[in-house]
Formats: sequence, C-alpha cells, structure tokens
Amino acid sequence: RWGLLWEGALETQELFGFEARPLQAAVEELVRGADGQALVLVEAPTGEGKTEAAYLASMALERAAGHRGMYIALPTRATGAAMYRRTLEFMRKTGGRQGLDLQLAQSGATLDPVFRGTIAMTEDSPRDSSVVAHEWFTYRKRALLSRYGVGTIDQALMSVLSVRHGPVRLWGLGNRTVVLDEVHAYDTYTSGLIERLIQWLAASGSSVVLMSATLPPSRRRRLVAAFGGRAEEGVPYPRATVATKRGCATIGFEASRPSVIDLSFCDGAVGALAALLLELVSPGGNACLVVNTVDRAQRVYALLRETWKGPREALTLFHARFPAEQRQRIEERLLTLYGPSGNRPERSVVVATQVVEQSLDVDFDYMISDIAPVDLVLQRAGRLHRHADNDRRRPDPRRVLHVCEPGNSGGVPDLIPAKYIYDEHILLRSFLALARRGSVVVPDDLEHLIEWVYESDEEPDGISEELAAALSRARVASTEWQREMILKAESATIPEPEAYADAPTPRLATDPDDDPMVSSRLAALTRLGEPSIPCVPLYEVDGRLFLDPDRVEQVELGRRPNREAGRRLLERSVSVSRKDVRAYLLDRGVPASWASTAALRGHFPLVLDRDGCCVAGRCRVRLDGELGLVYETDARRSSGG
Repeated sequence: RWGLLWEGALETQELFGFEARPLQAAVEELVRGADGQALVLVEAPTGEGKTEAAYLASMALERAAGHRGMYIALPTRATGAAMYRRTLEFMRKTGGRQGLDLQLAQSGATLDPVFRGTIAMTEDSPRDSSVVAHEWFTYRKRALLSRYGVGTIDQALMSVLSVRHGPVRLWGLGNRTVVLDEVHAYDTYTSGLIERLIQWLAASGSSVVLMSATLPPSRRRRLVAAFGGRAEEGVPYPRATVATKRGCATIGFEASRPSVIDLSFCDGAVGALAALLLELVSPGGNACLVVNTVDRAQRVYALLRETWKGPREALTLFHARFPAEQRQRIEERLLTLYGPSGNRPERSVVVATQVVEQSLDVDFDYMISDIAPVDLVLQRAGRLHRHADNDRRRPDPRRVLHVCEPGNSGGVPDLIPAKYIYDEHILLRSFLALARRGSVVVPDDLEHLIEWVYESDEEPDGISEELAAALSRARVASTEWQREMILKAESATIPEPEAYADAPTPRLATDPDDDPMVSSRLAALTRLGEPSIPCVPLYEVDGRLFLDPDRVEQVELGRRPNREAGRRLLERSVSVSRKDVRAYLLDRGVPASWASTAALRGHFPLVLDRDGCCVAGRCRVRLDGELGLVYETDARRSSGG
C-alpha cells in the first residue's frame, strides 16, 4: 500500500487551520464513508474554498481506494503555476516525510523559478525540503508518472488521444485522484475529450474530483455518467455530488458569503472604458477590466497610461502575449498585491484578458467586463469583493459589475470581436439574460441564468423581429457546430474502455510534443481554434543578434546553446497565433542548432530591428516593454513603405 500524504484526521480544521466552510463540510460528509474509487463533483460560486475541498477529497480517496497520488489539472499554464504554488505549500505542511515528488506538468515548466528550485538533480542530491521534483520525471511525457503533480489539463487529455506514448500518460494517471478544475470553461470539443478521459480514469481504478462554478444541467449529467453514475436531480445549487459503484448522492449547502451583484451596463468604447476606470478609482480602490482580446487590452492600457496621474506602477497590463519571464513576473505581482494577504495599493487599475478569470485568487473593489458567455461573466465577477478581510477598507461597499454594452447593427447587438471567440448564440442569450435584470443574487440566481442561456428553448419576450431572426440563425449555426465538435472529439480519442479491445487499430495522430511543426490537420489537438507557435524575439543590430534591446546577451543561431543559454531563450519566448505572423515564421523555419535541442525545437526566432519591430506580411510586429507583442495591421503605412 502506498504511504499516506496525511496521517491525521480528515477534517478542515485539522488540515487547514480554520473552521470548515459549508462547501468543505459538505465534502467532508460525502467522502467520509467512501470505501473505494469515486467521482466527486463540486458546484459552487467562486471563493467558497473549492481547492481545499479538493485536497480533502483526494486524501479521503487516497485512504479509501489506496490511490498512489494526485494530479490537479488546470485550464492554462498561468493557473497551473498558481495552483502548483498552493499545492507545494500544502504538501510541505502535510507530507511530513522527506522527498515527496511533486511535478509541474506543462510546457515551459522548468522556466518557473519556484518549480526549478525544487528539482533534485540526482537521487542523492542534498535536500532541504520535504517536497522535491526528481529530474527524471521532468522530461517530456514522464511528468504524469510521478505520484503528485499539477499542470494543464492538456497533459491529461493527451492520454486518451490516438498518439504514440498516450498509454504511458494514461498508465501514469491510473490509481490516482485526478482533479479537474474549472470544468465549465471548455468548449464542446474539449468537453468531449474530458468525458472520454473520465471513462478511462474510472476503468483505470482512479478517482476524479471535478470543480466548477456553474454547469448546465446536461453537462452535469454527462460528466457523472462518464464515470458510470447517474446524477441526482432536484438538489438546489450550490451542491456536491459523490458517485461510487454503490450509487450517487448529492447534498446542497449554503454559500458562505451570499451576495448581490448589481449590474451596470457601460459604453464599451476604448476611450469610454479608460475614462470609467479613472472615475471608479478616483476616491481610491482597485479596479480590474477584463476584455476579450489582447489588442483591446493593449489599446485601453495605452490610453489609460497617457491620462493616469498616479504612480506608473499602479497600472498593470496582463495578457498572454508577453515574453514568458515577464508574464511570470506580472502574475506574481498580481498575487502579491491582490491575493488573500496582498499588500493592496491605495489606488490602482489592472487591465487584463481572460487570463485573470480562472483559478487566480485575486480580489478587486471594482470590475468591468466585456460581454461574454454568462458563466464566464459571473466567473469574472468572482474576482469582485472576493476576500472578506478587505471589505472594511473598500471605498464602495456595493458589489457592482460593469458590463460593456455591445453596439447595435440593424437592431441586433454587434458582438464583434466576441463572436469570433465565443458561440454567437450563447453570447446573444447571455446579453439578453443580463440586460433584463438589475442585479444577480449569488448563489440563488446562478443556476437559473446558466440553464436559460445554455439549454432553455424559451424565447425572450418583447424583442424585435431583427433580433428574433438573428437568434434563430445563431441557434441553427450553434447546433450544427456543436454536432460537428462532438463528432470531431469522438474521432480524436481512443475508443471507450468497453469497446477498446474489439475496435480497429486507430490511425495515430502526431503528438505536437514530438513534432511542434506538424500541420493542425494531422496533430492531436486537445483544443480547437487558431493554433499558436512559440517564438523568441531577437534584436538584430549591425548584423548581430541579441536577446535584449540593450545588446547585452548575444545569440548565435549557428551554435547549439548550452543549458543556461537555452533556458534564457525560453524565458523570452512568446506564443503567436495570428495567421500571417505564423506563416512568416514557418516560412523562415527553426535553426538547426535549435531543432537539435529538446527544449527549443519548435521555437522560431522572430528577428526584430533595433527598435523592436519587423514586418510579417501585412502585419507590423512590435515588441513593447509595457504592452508586450503588438500587432499593427496596416504594416506598409506603419513602416513607411
């Protein structure tokens, strides 16, 4: 039998040093009688303590089923890194025994300074911590073999795709508790992969813990059914469910901090948003704006810094188009300032994209959000007045969510560019659901809102003929798209466990880890959408290349970089998804010296002039120290040619 992570009582007070919140008490009650593997589904508003409940459930299942460890899967690398820090701290408190292995399983993991500091180079390396990361597990595809791990959900999903070494990943997840956080955050395709993963985890003797702020009813039923259970109906939200071989039980509980979120619709123009942010924080306080695209975030921030009267460090821009090391510093700064014990500024503004809406434990006094699917808008609102300890210091005790009102085109809300990111039908219904109410009561209104937007056939009353027609067209397109995504997910995964032995041998797709340059038509994809490729911006001055604009670190593409040089290159890497910039990079290729280096293969040099610019097709690319990678579309005019 595997050793236990925690030998003491499985109680919140004993484990975490505070009295159990209603959610944690409910999970304690449900898992107390577990006698084998199980699925635990937690549905609760943000800020209710779902992470602690997941730790608690994992340790209970470790005892009940003899599981050998735990893997926590997050939506993004940023949220994975944040959860890794929480889990590392938790394991150091509970592990007791020396040398527990905890891996950060995601691309670029060794760039994380905290993770890198735990790596034990050899079995007999000196250790001054109860938790380390043995170097053998840090190599590609081995991380999931470790007993304990945190990382992106993509690493887990690769185990059920038709790729080489997929069974190795699946074997690594066997007989463990696998925690899937933010399960509401995925589209139909990735959700289909998650359901197949749950089927295989059940067949592999593993337990599953699912955490979500909100779930449509049909999605909840499918997740529980994938484990072999049948979801209990009629228990009000928030709730916790446990499914075992003996059956399924669900209990409801009270939210620890019920609240009312007042809704206020505002002008979504860039100038109007900058003005509103300044107005909100004029008496003091900390505001956050969450927009749907990086370009929009950069434009608002650039305008805001021109009119900001306070210290420049009180303005923060956070998105995914910063070099890796800079993005890491920004994220750490956000947690330092706005985390549970943050040193909150007297007056500040954060402009961010979706990277701030999931699994980051940050708290703001004011929140503005672009229009998005209703569950994601409410997820963003979960960063509003999140920590009760800050309530006495807030300039305004009201919890107000400002939502950007879309423009109008022919009587129909103009949802560009949001509709290129999210399902247009869901966006229209989300806007109508929110626009018709002045507030949202948490948690009482959440389930009704989600069900009306995602699953109700009820048509809104009093809408124009133009809007009714637009809704009808969007519904048809959405239904066809959902059907296509379900089929695509089915064809991408290995057969379900019961049919696996008799199924024909599937055609293997290419693992992007094996060939980062493979076409998206041939690659095994955990998510759909515009593919991205990693590049390393380099500055060309007098025929030589430098890693930095100050020309301190020279880079020679003809020479294979050593370990330290390779790490520095990776720290400067940034992902590019814009089609013409991708084509520009692919056309120039990867240097042979990088292609022969495991960490750098698939990374493309992006050669900039001394001003940090280059022209890629019709796009002028500029690396700005404050804004990150900027795309300027009128390239010829912007570059003077």
